[in-house]
Amino acid sequence: MANNNVDNFFEQPGDGTDNVYNGGGTNKMDIISELTAATGVTVDGVLLKDGTVTTTGPDKIDVNTTITAFATGGQASATALTGQYNNVTTVATAGDSVKLLTDVAGLKQTVKNSGVATLAVFPNTSDSINALAVNLSIDLLPGAEATFIGVDATIWETQEAVTLNAPTTQTGSLTVKATDNAANHDLVVTNASHGQDSTYSIPDSGLATASFVTVTNALTIAEADSLKVSTRHVDTGDVDTHVLLVADSGKTHTIPQVTGDIALTLPAAAAGLEYRVVSAAATAEGDNWVITATNDFIGGLAQVDTDGTAAAVLASGSSTNTCTIVAPLAGTGILMICDGTNWLISGFVLAIAVPTFTDV
Repeated sequence: MANNNVDNFFEQPGDGTDNVYNGGGTNKMDIISELTAATGVTVDGVLLKDGTVTTTGPDKIDVNTTITAFATGGQASATALTGQYNNVTTVATAGDSVKLLTDVAGLKQTVKNSGVATLAVFPNTSDSINALAVNLSIDLLPGAEATFIGVDATIWETQEAVTLNAPTTQTGSLTVKATDNAANHDLVVTNASHGQDSTYSIPDSGLATASFVTVTNALTIAEADSLKVSTRHVDTGDVDTHVLLVADSGKTHTIPQVTGDIALTLPAAAAGLEYRVVSAAATAEGDNWVITATNDFIGGLAQVDTDGTAAAVLASGSSTNTCTIVAPLAGTGILMICDGTNWLISGFVLAIAVPTFTDV
């Protein structure tokens, strides 16, 4: 066989090396079979024999590293990626760019962003990536990696969704997929430092389409639990004393039929604390609620007697840190909200006596 045929097979045009080129041309397998007949040819632990390739160790790929993305970005002057694996180590500013080889069906390139900013990966001129228009880039965040496969002469395909299948056949899957963002903002899902192994489950909303609740600051477990209907209620029980906890802020506290006066103690004043206390007595109550705070009450309560007469009692905000509700009946309900200094109190009292505000 003429040497030029051998050269044509082993040399990539314009490459200047002896790397096997898997681009255009014809009858490559015929050439491999002819060149590697009988005993075959071994190069760097790779045996070519009768048209097959056998390796004696892990596959080696062409790796290029310490690549610097083109500052200010764009396709025209983007840093050209020539290797199979391309580690871009310098990405100083979001949008700094690199570009793939001119597409060839079957060609494969992998790009890793080891820089500190978002990397723009462009196709070569007149090529495209996935379903994007020609010459448009995709973004790789710091630490991200993507593999591009040439599916024809002009289109590169890369992964657009991650699907994890359930361990049992045909029992569902979990897919993570990005959607279009007109403002081109990147969304990062990460975790805070944990002190233990944790498993998180996405609850079944019962709906075909649902959304997560987002908050400005992280919620504690107690705060998140307070959003559940089943955890927004506290039954004090038939006790002599009950301390209203900070963790129970926002919850309704019901007081059942009690056999003696019950002393309720509010926590130290802090803006945003909120408690609703409701009587759940089954019959006419003969005992009192004595509610005590370290700071004064301001506001007032409306009281209605069983004979229909009504009264109002006000808390002045001076020497009024204790509220006594005499023998409240079922349906009595009061709300206490702290503004950081005082407790704002309001509500309706069904009882035979007017509530009082005193200082203890």
